[in-house]
Order: sequence, then C-alpha cells, then structure tokens
Amino acid sequence: MKNFDFEKLLVPKNAFLLATIVILLLVFGRMTNEWAFPDTDWTLEKGDKIGVDSKKSAEQKFIATESNLTRIDMLLGNSDIGDGGTLNLQIMDESCQKEIRQIQVKTSKIDSDKEFKFTFSKIKDSKGKTLCLKLSFLSIKEKDAQLFAVNNILPENISLIADQKEYPGKSLSMRPAYQKDNWGQNIWRLTEEISQYKPWFLKDIFLLLIALFSIIFSIGTVILLISFPTEEKK
Repeated sequence: MKNFDFEKLLVPKNAFLLATIVILLLVFGRMTNEWAFPDTDWTLEKGDKIGVDSKKSAEQKFIATESNLTRIDMLLGNSDIGDGGTLNLQIMDESCQKEIRQIQVKTSKIDSDKEFKFTFSKIKDSKGKTLCLKLSFLSIKEKDAQLFAVNNILPENISLIADQKEYPGKSLSMRPAYQKDNWGQNIWRLTEEISQYKPWFLKDIFLLLIALFSIIFSIGTVILLISFPTEEKK
C-alpha cells in the first residue's frame, strides 16, 4: 500500500478550496445565529416627537411575546447631532430598576427614514415578561435626540413615560425581534415566513432543499474548476 502524499494536497488550489469552504461555513453559521424575526404587530411609523437627552429619558414598558428577545428596532426623528453622540438603550425588569441588557450606539446623524437596530445577547426567558426600555442620549453639543410616540392599542403595550410625562395609548415607534433556540429552528422559521408568499413547490422543505442543493452545487462548481487540469506553458 502506497503512502499517502500530503504534499500533493498542499497546493494553492486545494488551499483556496479549503479556505472557501471554511469561509462559507463561518458566514452561514454566523448568519443563522444572528437572524432575528421582528414582531410585525408593532408598527414602525412617524408620530409625535419627544426629545430626550442625558437628563430626559423615555421609559417604555411592554410584554415580550416570545422567548429569546435579541433586538429592538426603532424609528427616530431627524437630527443632525454632530460627532460624539451616543444613544443608550437599557433593557430593565418590570420595575425599571434592575438592568438586564445595555446597548450603546454611537451616531452623528439620525435619519427618520432608517431604522435603528439595537442588538444584544438574547434574553432566553423573555416570553410573557414585562420589560422596561429606558432610552437616553448623550451629546457633546448638548442636543436632543427625537423619538416618535405612535398610537398603539396592542395589549403588549403597557405604558410610555418620557420626561416624567405619561402618554396613554401610545408607545415608542419600536418593534421587538426574537430568535429561536438554535440555528436549525432559525432556518425553519425563515422558510416559514418566506413560504407565505411562494407557490407550493417553493415552500417549507422544498425551499430548504433548493437552498441546500444551491450551496452544494456552488461548492461542487468551485471544486471542478480548481481540479480541472490546465495546460502548462512550454
């Protein structure tokens, strides 16, 4: 039996193939772990403006409808802040006293047509819990950040208080987003949501198989291209 020659494998084309596969796996793994599915019952739209800064914060209480809360999407009002602006979002317990998560986003400008996404490590036991979002803003130029208060009759919307003023029947223009327990469930949830707008042959398991075969075909094509012999120049 001939000895296996590892040196033949250690050539540029094989190294490139291995690097391609590793990168695909890393990217795919990271994507599936970071996917989050927003609760579309919450409306993101422009409403009444509320100014907040380091001294005037907004406190939004709401009930999480799923486990693994991992992101809060929010729509904020136009504001040219300049360098050194920081939005500070604290996720706290129902009493608004105990901090669970804290997220800081540095920004020099707020565009009311673009969502701010506050992402954090998932809160596994969030389902059914009343949580308190506390949003404040720090700026070198001592400017306010403008929030939107929108009409909200969802039972999950508990209360909105900004600068010690209550806004009954309103909430921040926000949308909670959740993950599933693992990457496999995230993929299945994604296919379910996509399947709502697809014909039967592009739904559920069929959609997963198409995606899987597409990845295999792509990797196989790279292997064939690399393995195909090329003529050496004389």
